[in-house]
Amino acid sequence: MPYIKRSEKCKNAAGVAGTFVTVKKDGGKRQCWKSEAAFERAQAARHAQAESRGVEAIMESWRQYLEKELTFNKGAF
Repeated sequence: MPYIKRSEKCKNAAGVAGTFVTVKKDGGKRQCWKSEAAFERAQAARHAQAESRGVEAIMESWRQYLEKELTFNKGAF
């Protein structure tokens, strides 16, 4: 994990109080979360989004391949 996680009172950018802090290991971005569960839900959502983009890319390349093959074989008949 690229984050250091700890329980600590904090306020996020909108001024809402939280109890869980994440800091990038390279000393960069610091974020305040309402709870550890909120952080984990956000991570799960990011993972799901990345996976769906991967599936979409595979489907697009598969569609292009089929389209190319169908137009190539169309002249054979």
